[in-house]
Amino acid sequence: DIDLIAEREDYWVIDKPAGLMGHPLKLTDARTVTHWAFDRLPAIATEFPEAQPTLSPHRLDTWTSGLLVVAKTRAAYD
Repeated sequence: DIDLIAEREDYWVIDKPAGLMGHPLKLTDARTVTHWAFDRLPAIATEFPEAQPTLSPHRLDTWTSGLLVVAKTRAAYD
């Protein structure tokens, strides 16, 4: 489970738990912050059509927990 700290029109702030990858590193990775975002808002696929998109403009290592900004739109990411 990912705790949602704040939600705005074009991004979320989440509390990423330790052990969860931010984005897929391989096409077979299925449990990431990216997957959480796609499940929560499927329309993100139109903003980030890449096979292995990155939705966070910054990163936290897999084993690091903490606040993470997750973009809902390409403009917010940029």
